Amino acid sequence: MKKIIFFIFILTLAESSYSQKDTLASEIEFKEFVYQCIDSLIEKNIKYSSVVGVKMGLNLNGELKKYDLTFKNKDQKFRRKDYKWLRHVFDQKNYKNVAKLFYSPDDLKTAKTMKISITYTNTKAISHL
Repeated sequence: MKKIIFFIFILTLAESSYSQKDTLASEIEFKEFVYQCIDSLIEKNIKYSSVVGVKMGLNLNGELKKYDLTFKNKDQKFRRKDYKWLRHVFDQKNYKNVAKLFYSPDDLKTAKTMKISITYTNTKAISHL
């Protein structure tokens, strides 16, 4: 009986450790991740090829609360069904360490939310030139 309880405990512990979000450690890793997400959006929906950046709103634990893509054409809209999966991809990471790169310790003490912006350059289009 003890072996069964121990086995269940280990399974629960393993499952909870796998369910934690990956933490991005550097600005380069963060930019690569964001670029990969936007690249995959553009591959799925060519009409979003005019993406010029992303703005992210985070809570103080580094969890994504909202994000907005910015486009060359300011009036361009983003249909909900087109980005539902993108929200899930962005939400797989914890951005706390990245936010520490953009915010000073004093800013982190006074901030209620953190905002991060990144400019997107289509690396695939550049590599074809």
